[in-house]
Amino acid sequence: MEQEHQQNQEPSPAVAKALAFNPPSAIVGASHSTKIPQPWLSKLIKDFFLELNNYISDFFRVYQLPLLVLGGILAMALALYLIETLLAAINNFPLLNSVLQLIGLGYISWFVYRYLINGSKRQELPSIMQQVKNSLIAVFAQEKETE
Repeated sequence: MEQEHQQNQEPSPAVAKALAFNPPSAIVGASHSTKIPQPWLSKLIKDFFLELNNYISDFFRVYQLPLLVLGGILAMALALYLIETLLAAINNFPLLNSVLQLIGLGYISWFVYRYLINGSKRQELPSIMQQVKNSLIAVFAQEKETE
């Protein structure tokens, strides 16, 4: 008797709407079911792709600075990783590490001999440093004027 009562009972409005939208053959997944064209869905997809360029340009216009900062941070992290990998690879070569240390020691020795031991060249070092400082100040001042 309960079974008859359940069969006579009409489905709720939500279930009736779902069944009207998806016929039982589509719910079951029968291969011979007919597809009901849904123009509102195709219009929605078409409008989305037509407006996609506007969505993307608006997104980049609004979030330009955070995206640049994030891109800069990722670029620096990638650069540091690549430098660390390169230095680890150089360190694995047995002679290359020692050769680079000798080159550094040779440059320091040349600098000390040229500018610190010889008295006449010692006077030249502050003037060279002043010239470099003045050229850097001129470059930064020129960049500031162009902004």
